[in-house]
Amino acid sequence: MSDTIACASHGQASVSFCCVHLAEGSGLGVIHGGTDAEPAAICERCDSACSGDWASINTSDIKAVCVFCFWELVGKNERQPAPLTVDWESAAVDEMHHRNLERQTRLFADYPKYWYDLDQKQFYLQTGSGVSKWSMPLELIGSFHEEKKSWAWAWENDSLPQGVRASSNWLKGQIELVRAHSLIQSRPTGLAEAWHLALKAGWLWGASSVYRVPHGPLHIFLRLGEETAEQ
Repeated sequence: MSDTIACASHGQASVSFCCVHLAEGSGLGVIHGGTDAEPAAICERCDSACSGDWASINTSDIKAVCVFCFWELVGKNERQPAPLTVDWESAAVDEMHHRNLERQTRLFADYPKYWYDLDQKQFYLQTGSGVSKWSMPLELIGSFHEEKKSWAWAWENDSLPQGVRASSNWLKGQIELVRAHSLIQSRPTGLAEAWHLALKAGWLWGASSVYRVPHGPLHIFLRLGEETAEQ
C-alpha cells in the first residue's frame, strides 16, 4: 500500500513524485518511472542531465505530490504531436467516429458480451458463453445522466475509486496544456452532446476508441486502448 500525503486541493491521497520542473512548467516532455502504486516522473531535461540514472538526481529537485496532482501535471507536460488547429474539435469528432466504426466492424460486432473492471482498468470482450477473448486498457472519461441532464468528468466524481479519478487528471492537465478550457466548462444537456464531448476528450487522450456503457439513465464513457488477445 502506498504512502499518503495531505494535499490542499485533494485532501489525504496517495503520494507520487515528480521533478520540480514538471510541478512548475508545461509542455516539457515526460519520462515515466516509479510503480503502479507509487508513480513517478521527471522532465526530459532532467532525464538527459542524469543520463537516465534517477538515483543521481538531487533530492531538492524532486517534489512529493498527491496522485491527483501528479496525473494532472503529467498531462500538462506531455508533448502534443502538433499544435491544435482552429477547427480541431470537429476534426476530432470525425476521427473518433472513424476509429469507433472501424473497431466495431473489425472486432466488437463478433462478440455479444462485455464486462469491465474499473479498479483494474480493463475492458473485456466475451463470447456468448462469457469467455473473455480480448482485453483493452480503459480510462473513465466521464458520465452523463439523462434524467438529470448532467455531465460529470471522472476527476469530479467522488464516488469513483481513487485510482480512476486520479489518472483522469491526466486528461484535465492535457486540456489545460492545449488551452481547450471550453471542454472542462462544457455541460451537455443531451446524450448526443455528451457523446461529442466524450469523443473530443478521447481524441485528446489518444483513445483507440470511445465506448458508452448504459446503466439505465446513466451513461458511462470509457477511453479504450489497444486490444490484446486473451490466452
